[in-house]
Order: sequence, then C-alpha cells, then structure tokens
Amino acid sequence: MDENLTSSPNNGNTLVGGSFVKVKALITDKGDLSVGIFSRYWEVECPFYRDADDEEKEWFRKSIANVYGEFAEGRITVKFDYELQYKDF
Repeated sequence: MDENLTSSPNNGNTLVGGSFVKVKALITDKGDLSVGIFSRYWEVECPFYRDADDEEKEWFRKSIANVYGEFAEGRITVKFDYELQYKDF
C-alpha cells in the first residue's frame, strides 16, 4: 500500500501529498469523584498530514472519543496538544 494513501472521512481513499506532523491527542476521562471514581488520562500520538483540514481532525477527535468512551467512567474530552499551547492558565 502506498504510504501517501490515506482514508478520508469525506470520500474514501484519496491520494494526499505532504508530510506527516506528529500531534498528541490528550484524552481525559473525568470520572465521578462523588462516588470515588478518579479521573484518568491517556495520550495518543496521531500522525496527521501537515495540510489536513479541520474537518478531518474533528472526525478523528470524535472517533477516538468513541473508542475511549467504551472504557470511561465519566465524561470524555479529547484535546490536541497544539490547542493547549494557547490556553491561559
């Protein structure tokens, strides 16, 4: 299989040029402290193409939330590491 061939949420298999960018998805299971269920965290490395559009990233975010939601005890959130760089603390 050609390494430039990727699956797209819109139109099946499409040939995409460009290079991969490593982005980390930070997944949080909020738990429920009122009943003793603590928060849990996962980190997943996601190889996106440099020119991937926002729709593709959002599709991936929803997909990974669905997968990890099977193991969650609370509400799941998925943030990409580049989104957290601009957050005020």
